Amino acid sequence: MAVDEATLADLTSPDRHRRKRAAERLASKPCADAVPLLIGLVADGHEDVRSSALVALARLPDPRGRDAALDVLARDGEDEFVQRKALFVLEALADDLSRQSLRETAAASPNSMLRHEAELILTRLDDMPPSSPAS
Repeated sequence: MAVDEATLADLTSPDRHRRKRAAERLASKPCADAVPLLIGLVADGHEDVRSSALVALARLPDPRGRDAALDVLARDGEDEFVQRKALFVLEALADDLSRQSLRETAAASPNSMLRHEAELILTRLDDMPPSSPAS
């Protein structure tokens, strides 16, 4: 399924509320064609738009979203709530690279809430076998 024209227009709208709603629509009806657009929104100037884009990426899940999630986790001054959504992208992928990133966050994040959340995610993933490395 392709991204419809109205959603495409909203994703690139100067109105942040339209961009946020477009990301939310894509989260409820995920579409692989939307991944590059959602990755672009992860760098949006508004945290609510970034958060909605990460939720949509977590629902896909597509390995192309991993780098965007890792960028959010590494970004100094990023909102803690947005960074938490980035952890959910890694959880959804659940591949070896994502698990390694979660282990690194659990061990070394300066943010105790993110360390704790990464530990919880890793505990949930312990019952799942690792998938093959993503291409």
